[in-house]
Amino acid sequence: MIDLQFIPIRSPDDLLNFDCGNASINILVKQSYLPQLTKQSKTFQISVGGHRVGAYSLSMATINAEDGPPSLANYYEGAPHFCAVVLHFIAIEKSFQDLGLGTKLLGLIANQVRKLSDSWPVRILYLDALSDKIGWYKANGFQLFAESQNRAESTVPMYLDLLSVAEEHALQLLAESI
Repeated sequence: MIDLQFIPIRSPDDLLNFDCGNASINILVKQSYLPQLTKQSKTFQISVGGHRVGAYSLSMATINAEDGPPSLANYYEGAPHFCAVVLHFIAIEKSFQDLGLGTKLLGLIANQVRKLSDSWPVRILYLDALSDKIGWYKANGFQLFAESQNRAESTVPMYLDLLSVAEEHALQLLAESI
């Protein structure tokens, strides 16, 4: 079993020489210290056995319900928005890729956000997926944020709905009773 350690970055030097093989993600990683310092996001480096293997960054956001997919927007007639946790990036160092670490990390992040949604009004985990990673995110339960999205874009908005099966069932019953 892989024991991942989540270490909040404390200095811009924590992510020096980070390389996941994607220049745009590397830039996001290297620029993540200031937003963390100003409490706009939280960035973690991921360590296994004392070796940095990856990093990810999260923040909170409010999303207009009318901009979202109908499956979300249908329940927000009286409330024009819902809260989300935004995954700004998830990146694995090149030398540790193809070992299942990204999938494990994404699952752990999703579980952390699900637990948060039990106590806080957070409905979705949102991200802008690189277009070549859409299939991977879909395989991990994410959906396209809008079906009419332009596939020519370099990133595509996606989300993971955090409603539990019991909450979805209660919403269906409520909708049927109205």
